[in-house]
Amino acid sequence: MPSLQDHESAWITQKLQSLPLKSVDKGQRLYTEGQYFDTVYITLSGLYRSYYIFENQEVNLRFLAGHSLLCPLSSLGSLLYGGDKQKSVESIECVSAGQVFCLSVKDFIPHPKQNDYATHLKVFNTIVFEHYLSLERRLRMIQLKRAKQRYDYFCQVMPVDIVHGMPSFHIASYLGITPEALSRIKSKN
Repeated sequence: MPSLQDHESAWITQKLQSLPLKSVDKGQRLYTEGQYFDTVYITLSGLYRSYYIFENQEVNLRFLAGHSLLCPLSSLGSLLYGGDKQKSVESIECVSAGQVFCLSVKDFIPHPKQNDYATHLKVFNTIVFEHYLSLERRLRMIQLKRAKQRYDYFCQVMPVDIVHGMPSFHIASYLGITPEALSRIKSKN
């Protein structure tokens, strides 16, 4: 897995300091499935969830906190290859109030003519790769583990603020189990 060097981490810190900060209220959607987007966000505080609608049910895809990238990643892929506008294929909602840094999509995507292109590209690739690995771990968890094992794994790998701060019905959706099954698992732990 790629890791960032000190000068790349310093580059991120410098970039974040120059970005506008936005307060986000609980329940506020930053992206809505089917709408065009032109901004990406980096979380400073708060809890967020990415979800889509399937058969009239909200299905949680990702939970985010800390310094995480908030954007519809699968939609972002089209923009990387020359698209100028893209609709979001997921919704992203604030679960507990927080703050996010705001960055236009065009400034988020590295461009070869930039002075800092090599650093920007490395940071961008690392962020995208970490998200890919996270989604792959989730897929393996759902395919290969039973309900209790999924919950135990979730508690092991997720940040503690997500484990304790995310409502149980969202966690159940993320784990691919019913809220009742999650309640039974928690009562036995």
